[in-house]
Amino acid sequence: MEKLKNISSFFLFLLFTININAQKVARYSEGEEGILEFYLPKIELHLTIILEKHTFIASEFDKKIVEKFLPGTKRVESKQLHYRIKDIKLQSCYIKDENRHFIFKTMDKAEIFLNDEMVITGININEEFQNCNYEFKKITNIKQKKLFYNKFFIKKNFKTVYDTIYKFVRTDSIVYKKPKIIKRQKEKNENDVVYDLVHYLVKTRKRKFRLISGLDTIRYNPDVFAAKLKNLDSLENALFNVLNGYTQVTLKSINFDLINFTSKTDTLAYFSEKKGFTQTKTGTPLIVQFEYKKLNNNDNDFETKGLPYIIPQKTKVKILLGDTLLYENVILVPQLGQVKYMQGKFDKVLYGKEGNIKFVSFSK
Repeated sequence: MEKLKNISSFFLFLLFTININAQKVARYSEGEEGILEFYLPKIELHLTIILEKHTFIASEFDKKIVEKFLPGTKRVESKQLHYRIKDIKLQSCYIKDENRHFIFKTMDKAEIFLNDEMVITGININEEFQNCNYEFKKITNIKQKKLFYNKFFIKKNFKTVYDTIYKFVRTDSIVYKKPKIIKRQKEKNENDVVYDLVHYLVKTRKRKFRLISGLDTIRYNPDVFAAKLKNLDSLENALFNVLNGYTQVTLKSINFDLINFTSKTDTLAYFSEKKGFTQTKTGTPLIVQFEYKKLNNNDNDFETKGLPYIIPQKTKVKILLGDTLLYENVILVPQLGQVKYMQGKFDKVLYGKEGNIKFVSFSK
């Protein structure tokens, strides 16, 4: 009975022992039975640059009138555009490498794990990871609303005007002029509106000063104090912008796909502060650089037997705007690395996302 148990254990051990001789697809004809095909991975890089677009909007009011009531301030005289790079991100995506397409034929009972790209991820063991993540967070435009003076800051758009008219009245001996006061409403002109806005601005600054200096009789707790100060700052800036012009800020994302690693230096676009990114050669070039040591690749060695895996190449990625370094990072690039073949009998193999071997257990 003990001998029969040992024989059963031996056959169970053979059932999960793998001996794979994988070769390139070119060695076999399509449609051959009993063949499992798979790929090794390669990496694609997705570069996203977040641009800030500043649009300077000129004030509606005449410069001379504003300077009469609010002298010594800088104004936006005309509509202007200005771009600046706010943020930069580099994300990776692992897909199948068409140049590293393998098949093998084996009678061993093994569970082979492939992802959606038919890239091998494990044998008799699997670890899920996100192969491709290039969904960037959607950035909504942040716009500063245009503030119309007749809607937000003026109590009345009309002023009261008193006109005096005279009526000739005849008495017994003389004729005299009898005055009559007529009250009417008149629309404010630009001078009056600017005066009201400046008056409101000065009043807001006085309230802010009293709050900061502690001249107010009411003592606020820190949260209320911070909220009141923030509101007064916002109101002061809004009034100042209406009188002198304001800036509208929007965010825009620019995407570049980096798939060619053979070219160690490549110009993606050209950047200028007035136009942003363009393909015309006007402005500062946006350059991507790959720094790595070139290896002798053995991909054409069809006669090699065993389970293929990759020793990925360590590569330094640099993003430059002219001579200014915007981004630098070191990544592992599978397609620049070497394909090796693991020989022997093993029962578990776990691949990394770069096609390297993370874990293997050999049969004893």
